[in-house]
Amino acid sequence: MINKPSQALLDQLYFSREGDMVDSLELADTDLSLMDLSAIAVEMLNAEGACFRGAVLDEARCLDSQFDRCNFEGASLSQAVFHDCLFTDANFKNATLTHTQLSACSCDGATLTSVSLVGADLWGSTFEHAKLQSADLSNVTAKQVSFRGADLTGATLTGGDFTDAYFEGAILTNVCWGDAILTDAKFDSVAS
Repeated sequence: MINKPSQALLDQLYFSREGDMVDSLELADTDLSLMDLSAIAVEMLNAEGACFRGAVLDEARCLDSQFDRCNFEGASLSQAVFHDCLFTDANFKNATLTHTQLSACSCDGATLTSVSLVGADLWGSTFEHAKLQSADLSNVTAKQVSFRGADLTGATLTGGDFTDAYFEGAILTNVCWGDAILTDAKFDSVAS
């Protein structure tokens, strides 16, 4: 069941825009659709199962937070910073994450179909078994990122840095690799 956020909770989120990070907020199963949450700063946020459909989270800062099973469909998260966050089975379909930082995050099983991650920093994150069909990962920094078992069909990885990335078991049909850096990237071995 999705709940409406209380005014007190919204006040805390908006207060975080003043520069002080707010911690330990409970937003599980809360409907934040279409809300302007740009530039919020939170730590240890529990937003498991929350709905951020069409919300604006541009320049948000979230540390050590949980977003498992959240719906970010059509949301804007440009230039946001997420560190050590969980996005397991989250839905980012048609979301915009340009120049977003997702460092040391788990996006395993997430749906990122037709997502723009242009210029994003994904260092040390995992996208295992994620759906990244037709995603635009142009110019990303994806060092030490795991795409094991992910579906990258039709994705654009042009100009991205995938040094030490893991692609074992990934579906790589029609991927555009133009000028991608693949130093020490791991792929399935090919039998001769």
